[in-house]
Amino acid sequence: MFEVIMKWFPFFNNLRKDIPDSIGYEIYSDNHFPIPRELREFIRNSEIYSLKSTLIRIDNYSLKSKKNIRVIYSGNWEFSPDISYRRREGVDANYKIIDKDKEIIIDEILPNESVYIFLYNTSSNFVIDQILFDDSEVTKTMQLLTEIKRYPELFKLKIYTFILCLLSVVTLIITGGSIYFIYDRYNMVERHQAMIDDIANSINSKFDGCYIQVYETKKPSFEDAYNKNKWSEYETLKFNKVSNTDELKAKQEVVLCLERYKER
Repeated sequence: MFEVIMKWFPFFNNLRKDIPDSIGYEIYSDNHFPIPRELREFIRNSEIYSLKSTLIRIDNYSLKSKKNIRVIYSGNWEFSPDISYRRREGVDANYKIIDKDKEIIIDEILPNESVYIFLYNTSSNFVIDQILFDDSEVTKTMQLLTEIKRYPELFKLKIYTFILCLLSVVTLIITGGSIYFIYDRYNMVERHQAMIDDIANSINSKFDGCYIQVYETKKPSFEDAYNKNKWSEYETLKFNKVSNTDELKAKQEVVLCLERYKER
């Protein structure tokens, strides 16, 4: 058992290496909130009655520390930004803002840590162009893995919803298949009975000793039934409305008359 595990260990180790880091970001823009009256009185001669905030959340759920995180933006904002860690309360995040290049550079984000960037009264043309980790772009797969770590309960809910939808589809398919099967069998029975009644109304009483039944020519039991048929070849062709044996066996369903079982 140990040898089997060791044999597959390099494969799983390489697979783990191929999985991208869970790093990503999320932007919450245009959040308006009013300024309390006491603050408005404190900052007299100001026409500011509300603030608009933009929150940029940058997450590092990988096992490695990420350095030199570059936030590239367009536009501008008012007032000084607030930049802090999600878990390290009371610890200031090290960063610098390069106005001429329109960049915010975060020095480092530790494993399983996030950085919050609050910007106030951003301009109408403000937009985050991209966020780079170690000068590398964040891929959609990285964003997806980060979202799973960021909102684990929401991810579980999505999985449960998907499973329920899948089960509903399977149930509908099974139900539809069952209804179709019952409907098809009912039509087949009605069709067979009509074929038997049509022949039974046209034959003489000398055929009372045999049992008229419809047989499917594609089934292996047809040849045995055909060999035991009590009708002559002429009668068999006549009742099945064909001119020769080849046409008879080419049909999907054929009416034959087999000897009744005698009760002992």
